[in-house]
Amino acid sequence: MKPIPTKLRKELSKDPYYKKCCLTGTDENIVWHHAWSYAHGQINEKWAIMPVCKEKHSPYGDEDSIHRCSKTEQVVKFLSLDRADIWDIQKRFPRADWVQIYGYLKFIYEKEKHNYPYLV
Repeated sequence: MKPIPTKLRKELSKDPYYKKCCLTGTDENIVWHHAWSYAHGQINEKWAIMPVCKEKHSPYGDEDSIHRCSKTEQVVKFLSLDRADIWDIQKRFPRADWVQIYGYLKFIYEKEKHNYPYLV
């Protein structure tokens, strides 16, 4: 696991988005989850780090936690790309087709926003 650089950590601490879980909206026990890996390492950029409550992050947490449920993992990836500039990401990380990945995740999870009341 790659530590988040101090400068980025300070930036995330100041951003109100990172004070609530992106899945539930709760503001208790928030951890920052690296949603994406690239070239054998986690991406340490603001768009790729998502705030998630411990229950939805830990492999010992809820049954639908990120590390136990691929659907939840994909929802978090969709949310991270939904906040990002896809074209900038495509230039910076060219080995992945980010436009196609985002299109696929959006096709699946845009319809399911009603299952995640905090996303709407």
